[in-house]
Amino acid sequence: MIYHDIAELPPAEEQVVITNISTKIVTTLALLSALKYAEMPVLILDCESNDGSFEYFSKLMKTFKFDLLSAPLKEPGTNLDWLFSQVPIQKVLLLDSDAELLNSEIVKLAHEYIDDENTFGFGFIDGPCWWEQHEVVRMFPEQALSEPPRGYYEERPWLPFTILKTSMIQEALQAGRSFYMRRLCNDFAPSQLISRMLLRRYMLKRYLLERYHVSIFRNSDLSWLNPFKQSFHGHKPSWILYDCGADVYEYLKYQKNYDFVGFPARFHSRYVSHLWGVSRLVADQSDTPGTPLNNAQDIARKRLKEVYGFSPERLIS
Repeated sequence: MIYHDIAELPPAEEQVVITNISTKIVTTLALLSALKYAEMPVLILDCESNDGSFEYFSKLMKTFKFDLLSAPLKEPGTNLDWLFSQVPIQKVLLLDSDAELLNSEIVKLAHEYIDDENTFGFGFIDGPCWWEQHEVVRMFPEQALSEPPRGYYEERPWLPFTILKTSMIQEALQAGRSFYMRRLCNDFAPSQLISRMLLRRYMLKRYLLERYHVSIFRNSDLSWLNPFKQSFHGHKPSWILYDCGADVYEYLKYQKNYDFVGFPARFHSRYVSHLWGVSRLVADQSDTPGTPLNNAQDIARKRLKEVYGFSPERLIS
């Protein structure tokens, strides 16, 4: 079914939601994997794509059964705030457009736990860890150089694949929490302004070292600031990254004492393949990290042909 307003969606117990932003070939791989393995209805959320995606998926509906909704283009976190505040679906399985389900095992496990009364989600747990130890930095080492050190990556659901209860997510949104990504400066926790100013010492240190080979601030951690720092999982970092979903997760798990059932994110490749950041690079080519669209499309076309026996070219005029 094709919908042009989220208010048109009929109530449903559960549904896979895949957000498409001008990545129709890559999204097709996510769609066909969900239809094969998820064992639930699938909704493609097309956000103002400029590559003919809406027309393409409208044609694809003649071959495969799924729903298609035209939606406004928003920043990823804002888009999820909007989705969960409006969608009439009790349990939403978020699947990234650049992700592919490899089997049905993880979805079957989700069904075993998600209906528990105190559980708000199921999937994989991303973090907590020092930023330099995060998977993104391991995959794209240049990211370690683009951020000041001593940063901490806050715990969150691994959003390329996670199933969430809408009612509990709405509870967090109504409490003022958001999926929006933010950074909290922590050198002087009572004041973000002072903390941001103190954080600049790392940037100055790096600039002087790289430009003039001058080393200053040998003890740039300034350990005497520790009494003024807030503790995160037993650590006192200079800054904390709340990636998309971390704010909502923190509220539900640590303030409401609800449960998120999940494996560490490093195990996701046993169940879900993920190309990383394709949509983000399409939306903003200066944003990093991510897999270039052309590379992702080549991988998707090969997988579609070899695994699903489908070629998207026949629908592209």
